[in-house]
Amino acid sequence: MNVYLNHVAIYTKDYVWNREFFKNVCGMHIYEEDLSVPGKSKVWFVEGIQINEKPEDGPLGSLLDHICLMAEDVDQFVAEAISAGCSPLAGKSNFFVLPTGIRVEVKKIGSVPER
Repeated sequence: MNVYLNHVAIYTKDYVWNREFFKNVCGMHIYEEDLSVPGKSKVWFVEGIQINEKPEDGPLGSLLDHICLMAEDVDQFVAEAISAGCSPLAGKSNFFVLPTGIRVEVKKIGSVPER
């Protein structure tokens, strides 16, 4: 099975600085932004970066929110990951958790860009 990177999501306390850095300095293109919840803004760039404003109760020990991979068969790949020692993520059938604690989202190949 072929698996590809879809996006990497990063937590930040300085949402505006990071948004502007990736947009203006890196020249990335915003395709969606969610400002609906104060203190939990999110922006997605076509180039594969997602910036999430870090909530006070966010995951500890890492600024990495999750990585998103693309697979031909999402359910099969998630099942294979769980069989290999990863844990399912409650309530999210297309997510699993690596033994290191990093969350992995899986999207179907061809869903670029998509969150």
